[in-house]
Amino acid sequence: MKYYEYLNEKIRSDSLIKGRAYPPYLIEYYESYEEREQFVHDFYVQSVSSDNEYSVEIKNNGDDIFSSTCTCPQYEKYQTCKHAAA
Repeated sequence: MKYYEYLNEKIRSDSLIKGRAYPPYLIEYYESYEEREQFVHDFYVQSVSSDNEYSVEIKNNGDDIFSSTCTCPQYEKYQTCKHAAA
């Protein structure tokens, strides 16, 4: 599934809107590596409203996104958040 399609299907619309407007200076690339024929991309995303920092992981095959995860409370509850969309 392509990036934009993934976001539209997997990320709630309110999280998608907030994620697309997320300040880029609060997003830090950490690392990428290959794992079982897919790529894993790790980021740290600073909260806009607090000192919290969340870990975001996105898995893809170079073209299609397979999954995204985040350590924030909203993702743990709803499996979607603005940090993953950012």
